[in-house]
Amino acid sequence: MKTKTRKPSIEACARCSGCGCEAKSKASKSGDAKVPMGWKRTSEGMLCRSCMQSAYRTVACALPIVKPLGATWDEFGTALRTAWERSTSLSTWAMARMHLADPGLDAEKKKLHPMPELNLYAEIRGRFPDVPCGTVAAMAQSLRSKYMSARFGIMVNNGKGGRSDWPKFRYPTPFPIRAQGSEWAVAKQGQEYILSFNLCDKRWDVVLRQGKDFRRQIGMVDQLIGGDALKCELALYSIRANDGDRRSGMSEREPGGGERSRRRVMAKLVLRIPRTTKRSGDRTMVLKALPHSFLVARMAGQTSNGWWLHGDHQMRRIAQHRRMMRRMSDDMKSEQRSKRGGLQGRISRQSKKHRDYMKSFVQTTAASIVSYAQRQHVGRIVFDDRKGEYFESFPWFEFWAYLKEKAMPIEVVSVSTFKAEKELAELELVLADMANREDRRNGRNDDDKDGSCNTVAGILAGA
Repeated sequence: MKTKTRKPSIEACARCSGCGCEAKSKASKSGDAKVPMGWKRTSEGMLCRSCMQSAYRTVACALPIVKPLGATWDEFGTALRTAWERSTSLSTWAMARMHLADPGLDAEKKKLHPMPELNLYAEIRGRFPDVPCGTVAAMAQSLRSKYMSARFGIMVNNGKGGRSDWPKFRYPTPFPIRAQGSEWAVAKQGQEYILSFNLCDKRWDVVLRQGKDFRRQIGMVDQLIGGDALKCELALYSIRANDGDRRSGMSEREPGGGERSRRRVMAKLVLRIPRTTKRSGDRTMVLKALPHSFLVARMAGQTSNGWWLHGDHQMRRIAQHRRMMRRMSDDMKSEQRSKRGGLQGRISRQSKKHRDYMKSFVQTTAASIVSYAQRQHVGRIVFDDRKGEYFESFPWFEFWAYLKEKAMPIEVVSVSTFKAEKELAELELVLADMANREDRRNGRNDDDKDGSCNTVAGILAGA
């Protein structure tokens, strides 16, 4: 049997149409350079990773499916059940395959061995030939990232990193559809939005729901139809609905049996929306974290009270979570650790719930600060967190990252990075005045130097 010899690849140079940077790539059959890793191809040409992040933002809009066109709900439900069965089996098998190939922890050095190179795409294609190649590629990447993120917390920290077991997938696992070619598309016919996609070797057309509750999502879909937005991925999943909702959908039994329940079919469209041109001026806004309040923002050179965010409810929530974690950790005796789930499962669920809550709080806070800066025609935000001791623990790094991402093109800098002595002196005066105003607002006098009446323990004791 003759073995095919692989032709040597021809190198080419890809150029970014935004900043003009170049990157090495391979040449296609036509002789043009292929898209390098991390780059994207748009109507204007290739864009590098930094230009893509500055020009577009990735969003996901979920819309319910009202009805299928040219078919009944029973026919459409049969295709969906087949797709969800394949995605659930594929996810479970891929996670077990990566766990089987994982060398695990080195007992002597107490370090993880490097994860071996595993061609997960080829193995999945060989085991699940009915799943489209685009779906296999998307699920292989997402499953590998989920496995690698849970690997360290389970093997090294023995579940103390917030997760006590490997990710599990229950039916129905969302079924992704790639964006390349005409795998899926959205069009507007009259007053209806029609979503067309390939599923189980058939082309399906469905009507998406609209209304005042979905104005934001429909606005993103209009940008996609107009050609301003870029489509990334489509995912089909279902959520449980009540019979009294009187919404269209499908009914089926829960995994493992039981009575039938109403399910609402959802379509999640992942899009890249162009960043809006935000109003920015030449004013400087100082954002400071205080010992007795979360954040305060004020324009440099003004003596107004500014924009305050005390965050008392978040402070109590954080203190309550830490107290609960300490008490449940004290109850983690050796007799309780051996039980499946038990306290360890409660700790994992509570930790995930708190992380989701803090992520939402960080995102909404960053968006509120940027909205206030736009109204004040701010061109630069100076952030000072040197005395931010109001919360016992707070993800300052995530807050800083979200603030910089939301504020584009407004410049966000730290007060420690200032080089100009004149500007730094003016900012120090503003920061000192903000601290004095905060003391007066909290009724603090010279006899209360330690601020014990405003600590977390004092507030909780008074509550």
